[in-house]
Amino acid sequence: MLFSTLVALLLQSAPTCEVQLLDAGAGDFRDTYERRIFGAVDEVSQMSYGVASQKRTTTQVFFKARCAEVATRVGKAVGAAPDAVLPLTWQAPADIVVAAAPLAHAEADIALLKAVDAKDLEAVKAALAQGADVDALGKPWKREPLHTAIEGDQVQLVELLLSHGARADGRFADGAVMFVAAGRANAGVIRALLAHGGSAEPRVERWGRPICTAAGHADVVKLLLAAGAKPNGPCFERGSDSGPPLQLAASRGSLESVQALVAAGAAIDAGALTLAGKVEVAQYLIERGAKVDGVDQSGYTPLQAHAMLDPNAEIVSLLLDHGAKPDVRNSEGLAAIHIAAGNGAGGVAIAEALANHKADLNLKTRRPYVPPRGLGDEPRTLAQGATALDLAAFIGRDEMVEALTRLGSKRAVTKPEPQ
Repeated sequence: MLFSTLVALLLQSAPTCEVQLLDAGAGDFRDTYERRIFGAVDEVSQMSYGVASQKRTTTQVFFKARCAEVATRVGKAVGAAPDAVLPLTWQAPADIVVAAAPLAHAEADIALLKAVDAKDLEAVKAALAQGADVDALGKPWKREPLHTAIEGDQVQLVELLLSHGARADGRFADGAVMFVAAGRANAGVIRALLAHGGSAEPRVERWGRPICTAAGHADVVKLLLAAGAKPNGPCFERGSDSGPPLQLAASRGSLESVQALVAAGAAIDAGALTLAGKVEVAQYLIERGAKVDGVDQSGYTPLQAHAMLDPNAEIVSLLLDHGAKPDVRNSEGLAAIHIAAGNGAGGVAIAEALANHKADLNLKTRRPYVPPRGLGDEPRTLAQGATALDLAAFIGRDEMVEALTRLGSKRAVTKPEPQ
């Protein structure tokens, strides 16, 4: 903690190099200039750890010691515009000033954007032959040609653009190129990006990791794993409770994805079993050592989780058959039978499975119960010491009241407490 604070202070006090784009005729292609400049200086910032600010005026701040390197990279980045000037002023208002001129081949760029949008391969070839910028980004088109081709699942267009210099390891406004492609789960597109230097593990960001985004698609998961994607680790940069890819694959019910991740070394934890979307996924995880009474990051056992609002009686029975303890309580003091009581008709099969495995249907709550928002018309609290039958009656689950009464649950609390 102390070390990171000192580093932050040093960064704030370090001499800086400022880059500014002047709107001198950039017109509709200002976005293209901004992206090119940001991309160039971002490469330097990765090496110098010096990004201090990024304003809407297109000004970024970096270590002054790297200013000459920044200037070189920015000059190269805007080289497609021969009239652009890049004077090193070394004085206010900025160290490097880029005076944007209209981009060369503007008509070809527009033709390229329209051709990609129309999925017209021959028109794209013609625009590129006329000198169009493969990374053109102009209004009203807000996406690079590669982005549009990926979103349209156009494998041939993707391969063509990559062969003309589009960056497979680059970034779009909504995340890394590979992340965006993983969201489409098109194996052909992923294969093309990997063949042109795309990373299966781009820098982790708020949008998540490609292998997590594609977790329900086994063919893409296998491609990414073979290209070096890690089977473990959180899916998101922020949030300590962010689960690994295995949990997402399990939740989407993709047995083949789960098997591929486990074969690649994914750690099997309670979270994956808790989130298993299909009984065959749960069966496989149990066979591979998942603990049926393990607790996930939310404080629930698999049995409790599968008795919740989206109950799965098949998985509940499977867990009980493999020794899950029916009366274990969660962090709120509720057992699976209490949780099932809050369900309607879907909870009846859960209650029956629990009863068949000797669950205590008269197990009492250890604290007052407040139903989740949306359950019950008025804010009320049920006193502690309530049974599952009390809970079902309190919430108004008539099907559960009938089933629990038939199974032998008794009432222990009759009046709700005012909240």
